[in-house]
Amino acid sequence: MSERASASARKQPRQGRSRALVEQLKAAATRILSQRTLDELTTNEVAERAGISVGSLYQYFPNKHALVAALVRSRASQDIAELTQFLDAPSEVPLADVLRSGVSAIVAHHRKSPHLYRILLRAVPDLGQNEAVRELARAGRKRLAAFLRARTRETRPLDAELAALILGRALEAAVHEVILEQPEWLDDPRLIDELTTLSVRYLEPDAPR
Repeated sequence: MSERASASARKQPRQGRSRALVEQLKAAATRILSQRTLDELTTNEVAERAGISVGSLYQYFPNKHALVAALVRSRASQDIAELTQFLDAPSEVPLADVLRSGVSAIVAHHRKSPHLYRILLRAVPDLGQNEAVRELARAGRKRLAAFLRARTRETRPLDAELAALILGRALEAAVHEVILEQPEWLDDPRLIDELTTLSVRYLEPDAPR
């Protein structure tokens, strides 16, 4: 059976105790994947790290691929929620400052676990999680579009939804490429400078002619 075909959870946790058990399993898988590879991950080690029997793990996940697929979805959801918080900045904070704050938060967040993100990014297609991740990204772009609509006095005339898609995808693609190809740049302050410049110049009003 392929990874894509086997990446579905066996059942969904409904009670508090069951949800806590699943979160323990995902946390254990996170700790392992922060240092190792997906091929090296085993359900036995995940269960041992979580302090749970492997039989309990199999009640919810038929194999490690289903567990990692669930981890991908929950991690993406948490990331979107955390990394869009900068959009709640008070209206008196200049747009450029808000964007730098947001870019800084995105880079700092991914700097914590670049190895883990490399593993998960590469696993997304094989585990059939592209659409799930894209749906979460669309929710994040809705927040960005609402932010842009509220900041029209500081931007050039634009379609908020289209601008949110272009800017959001540009930042996402750039950071992901850094994680996959040049993770050392996460520690280089020029990365934040460049991504901030990209964001500000894309949104700023056209210079008078």
